[in-house]
Amino acid sequence: TARPGGGEAGDQMQRDVAARALDLGLQVELEPPHPSILDLDCSACVAGHGDDEFAGLSSFNFGLRGHVLQNTKWVLGLACYVGDDTKARLNSFPSPSKTSELERFLNNCVLCILAFLFAVSAYFALASKWLSRSEEPSPFYQVFLKYLVILYPVLPMTLYIAFEILHLIIGMQIEMDEKMCDTETEEHAKARNTSIMEELGQVDFVFSDKTGTLTANEMRFAFCSVGGATYGPFLPDPRAGGAPAPAIGQVAHVMKDGASSHSADVRGFFEALAVCHTVKIDEDRTYQGESPDEVALVEAARSVGVSLEARESSGGGGSIHRVRAPWGVQDHNVRHVLAFTSDRKRMSVVCATPDGGALLLTKGADSV
Repeated sequence: TARPGGGEAGDQMQRDVAARALDLGLQVELEPPHPSILDLDCSACVAGHGDDEFAGLSSFNFGLRGHVLQNTKWVLGLACYVGDDTKARLNSFPSPSKTSELERFLNNCVLCILAFLFAVSAYFALASKWLSRSEEPSPFYQVFLKYLVILYPVLPMTLYIAFEILHLIIGMQIEMDEKMCDTETEEHAKARNTSIMEELGQVDFVFSDKTGTLTANEMRFAFCSVGGATYGPFLPDPRAGGAPAPAIGQVAHVMKDGASSHSADVRGFFEALAVCHTVKIDEDRTYQGESPDEVALVEAARSVGVSLEARESSGGGGSIHRVRAPWGVQDHNVRHVLAFTSDRKRMSVVCATPDGGALLLTKGADSV
């Protein structure tokens, strides 16, 4: 897969690399197709490379539909799952029918009445056949249909019409309710599905996560604690006319005093926020990350003057994070990233130090 703009030389290089891999012999072992997107257990081996041992691959080496290349011009890809075995097809399910409990109860009642109507019509037809004194009685099915036509008004067909009319009335009341109006956009609620209106009255508790279901989903840096000292809030005061938060100037003043140990701790804290992440920088100098939490932390470091200026690949899976701070510009050589997991509840980066050592920076939960 290549990004546009590679040119003829780039296309030739792609063909040469692909031909080289095929000539050496590329062998990939895959697990059976399954719908889980995050779980992938497979391995690959290129003949003539190393000891011909299989290297493990995970979901980080797996590109789903819609992925976009960043910080690289082209990659060599292999279509592993196609057709009905793709993740998209395995995760496609028919949409469930949205019916309320009252509507299901009403349907069951109508089915019971319909079964009772057929039973009574059959009973009357048999009784008419048995008690008839006519020499040429009518066929059974004719008598059955006659009683069925006579008794069909017992079906509550108008109840369905009244049921839908009530749904429309309730939907109109929701759309005109002033308490369900957004004060910022002045938009009222929209009743897009009127078939489950009566179940709203049965809701006692509403549980919501932080993904924006019932919130604005805005992750912003508010407070921090460094060496026992708390700084904040970092949120601008709307009553101050958009002026910077006082905590930003307070932190900048502490970091300017480089002689004290606490100043070094504050510098290290915000420098760690600018280094320990997987955020990328767009062409318009905006940050893009895997989660809004990471972006909020990097933007908080930039607000106090410790900004991520560039992120470049250093080869071997590493990257260079260039951080500009009031005390100078420093390139951090990130050799490995330990991604966040639900078990570990942290993410870490391993940085190479000039003396040949390693520096581990970690962020995440304070307890596991």
